[in-house]
Amino acid sequence: MANERKWIKGTELILETAASSALITSGTVRECDSDNRQPTDNAGYPWGLFEFSTAAGGFDVAPTAGAVVNIYEQKINSDGNDAPNVSLTYKHDYIGRFIVTSVDEQQHLSTIAEIHPEGGKYWVQWIDGGSGTAQVVLGWELRLTPLTEGT
Repeated sequence: MANERKWIKGTELILETAASSALITSGTVRECDSDNRQPTDNAGYPWGLFEFSTAAGGFDVAPTAGAVVNIYEQKINSDGNDAPNVSLTYKHDYIGRFIVTSVDEQQHLSTIAEIHPEGGKYWVQWIDGGSGTAQVVLGWELRLTPLTEGT
């Protein structure tokens, strides 16, 4: 159709590579520190396609129903300075989440969230849905593809 909304993709960033990811226990906030989005990375793109993938095993035990991976953005301004680090006592700039299935298997999850046009550093928080015993095992990844709209 003419004039329909289309996503225009920027350059994908691997925010946390499988090779450098660490185990995440329930409730823990973890910075994705393999890469971040700087003001020069598709400046002005207001949306981001986030993709979270677990390793082949996924978790050390099956997650409980209601488990989520929250995404937080630590904004970077136009001169490269960033906001305070995200922590358990400073969980500001929540931008989205992935709903995890309650099966101990590899999972590939995606969501679209609004992102700061100048860039940011990204953090994840794993929360098991009930008992809080499941852990995300080594080898997970978080990817970001900046998006803008066009016709």
